[in-house]
Amino acid sequence: MKIRTIRSIKLNGNWVTPGSCIEVDDDIARSLIRKNAAEVFEIPEFELPESNTSIVETLCQLEEVNVELANRLIQAGYTSIKSIADAEPDDLKKVKGIGKKTVAKIQESADDILSEEDD
Repeated sequence: MKIRTIRSIKLNGNWVTPGSCIEVDDDIARSLIRKNAAEVFEIPEFELPESNTSIVETLCQLEEVNVELANRLIQAGYTSIKSIADAEPDDLKKVKGIGKKTVAKIQESADDILSEEDD
């Protein structure tokens, strides 16, 4: 994933200056974004869910998630209901607009949707 650094970061033993655009592993990118050390430089193309609805529409199925919040979740690397269900609550709380109560509602809603799909 391509990211643009917001502040100086040390990556693989080398310092990267603010404003640098670099390609990094998706997990590293998500970690830096959550720490407010970087932002997405180029949003990768995502595979659409089988139902052919957009990722935003899919995430808006979750309780408490509107279009604005869905876009913030996507920018933070959460592109599916499963990724939200599997996320650490503290990581989700780093997304602007998500607090402790919202995390619980979103993840409970994600778990419910996934369990319905399994039936």
